[in-house]
Amino acid sequence: MVFKERKNQPEPHSPLFADTLLLIHVVTHTVAIASLLHGIASGLLVGKFVWFAALSTGINSGVSGIIVAHELIHRKSKVWQALGIWNLLLVNYAHFYIEHIKAHHRYAATLKDAATARYGESVYGFIWRTIPAQFRSALHLEAERLIKKGRSPFGLSNFVVASALAQLIIVLGVFSYLGLWAGLAYLLQALIAVLLLEITNYAQHYGLLRSETERISAEHSWNTDNASSRFFLLELPRHSDHHYYASRPYQELLSYPESPTLPTGYLGLLPVVLIPPLWFKMTHPILAARSKVSPMS
Repeated sequence: MVFKERKNQPEPHSPLFADTLLLIHVVTHTVAIASLLHGIASGLLVGKFVWFAALSTGINSGVSGIIVAHELIHRKSKVWQALGIWNLLLVNYAHFYIEHIKAHHRYAATLKDAATARYGESVYGFIWRTIPAQFRSALHLEAERLIKKGRSPFGLSNFVVASALAQLIIVLGVFSYLGLWAGLAYLLQALIAVLLLEITNYAQHYGLLRSETERISAEHSWNTDNASSRFFLLELPRHSDHHYYASRPYQELLSYPESPTLPTGYLGLLPVVLIPPLWFKMTHPILAARSKVSPMS
């Protein structure tokens, strides 16, 4: 967990392998959830094994499903975007498509951004605040888009409304056709996936601030070059470059020496983030030294 590799690729790699890997993840994300539901409905999974399976599926949905969705919704191709939205639908978080692209990437590291953790804010307070705030943000962004076109702001042309309805239909279908335990397991895996996403969001932007007129740079997101995290999470830890150049494919993301650096990889970070005093002790000296501290909001 401590090995780091700062080297940037000297030239872009062929996208074929990288794109194929994304497609494999989309398929395995779908198959994992389908297998969970089939196992419960058929009686292959019973008792505590239902919840163990839901937990492992939720981890896969967060680590594989949402990370790949995040990459795909940044692609220009509508086909790639649709695959990303599909991954998000399966964890009841399709509004992330709107909020992340149109709000988070515009306002990251400012107090306008619902997905940027404030200095001194615990991960628990952040999750409580950010999940409803991101949904409201996405809903209003879509409403504003439709109002400008002279259309109903909260009809089915609103992506957030339409996707929420689609998610509700999926959930009701699972409960109706596969039973109570399958429905609860489906909701649990989605919840675990969303919590993993927002815990990651918390760590990626905690306490970093820029003015609204300042262009976002590599200094406005936490980075790590931990080799295992980069390998298993498809270069997500090189988050600074992702915000600096959002359209750059994941396999070409760069490392910048000026980026604030997390002291460990993402797996090692998880237990630290969940203990706020320990997280503050780790990050506040780094923030103070960089003079990029965000005031409490």
